[in-house]
Amino acid sequence: MLSVWTLFATTVFAASVSAISRRIIIHGSQLTLDLPERTQRLKFVSADESDKFTIWEHKSSSLSPSKPSKGQVSSASNGWTFRIQHVTFDDQGTYTLLNQSGSTIASYILKVNVSKQVTGCIAGETLTISLAGLKQSDATLRFYSNYSSITLVENGVPVGRNHTDYINRLKVTSESIKVLNVSASDKGRYKLTDHKGRLVSHKAMILVDQHKFAPNKRLIALLLLVIPVGICFCCRKRICKR
Repeated sequence: MLSVWTLFATTVFAASVSAISRRIIIHGSQLTLDLPERTQRLKFVSADESDKFTIWEHKSSSLSPSKPSKGQVSSASNGWTFRIQHVTFDDQGTYTLLNQSGSTIASYILKVNVSKQVTGCIAGETLTISLAGLKQSDATLRFYSNYSSITLVENGVPVGRNHTDYINRLKVTSESIKVLNVSASDKGRYKLTDHKGRLVSHKAMILVDQHKFAPNKRLIALLLLVIPVGICFCCRKRICKR
């Protein structure tokens, strides 16, 4: 009898563990969760547990999905889909799917990572730094070279324009920060932080003479198909003339 209870407890524990899934997403990328038909509520607890609330609740009286307190919920063939278009550090935490009786269907622990990139630019080109889901007013960009550092954008304002090297060379939009007409003096590291000073992205810019050519695989396949056909046609034409 004891072995039966042990087996039962092990099965229940394994089922509960398997229902927990970890998601690691780069800041600014999309989060998508599938909500099966039996989902009644989607609850959220922030990583520091300072926020606990219900994001979405299914209302049987409504034909369309109810409006969530964050993100978007849309109908799917087997339930609904919850989506956050651009995740930020504030979205880190646990997302729990509950059924009508309040039992847990699944739990997702979201961890948001910093975006790290190395990009090569030809002199005269534009360097683009994505805001990665940040509001323009929350974005601060600092540039670090081997010898100095400068704040280019602070709380969405291109303060670097006051510097002689950046007059008419900074452009800030709701989606990105652009450094126009780059040169050797722009080589270095660009660090984007949010309104709490948290590092969102780290981009290193280097100068290159030319961009590496990435061959178009479809075009190559088409050429490999067309060239033999053309050769056969020419050979056949010559044989017919003879």
